[in-house]
Amino acid sequence: MLYGPSGIGLYELADSFARALLCESPNPDGSACGRCAACALTAAGSHPDYKRVLSEAMCERYEVPMSAPKTSVPTAKKKASREVRIHQIRALADFVGLNANRGGRRV
Repeated sequence: MLYGPSGIGLYELADSFARALLCESPNPDGSACGRCAACALTAAGSHPDYKRVLSEAMCERYEVPMSAPKTSVPTAKKKASREVRIHQIRALADFVGLNANRGGRRV
């Protein structure tokens, strides 16, 4: 979990770090190669060992799909929540309890 003021690049830092941890053949500087199967899966948002937990507001800001479907159908345009919801944490608990699918790390 990372926390800090808005706009300093925490999302980008976390995403880069996660990609580097999951990369099967990292660059000499430790960054993700961007060419291996794990990098392709991560870029597509379908890596089985990578889970993002973001608020609705963060998902909208970074154009990332929600990790779980919204529970209610809005009748009027509501402001996106800035809080991580309990159902997201419950899904994360299920994710953490499993072994790594590709035999490496889980992020």
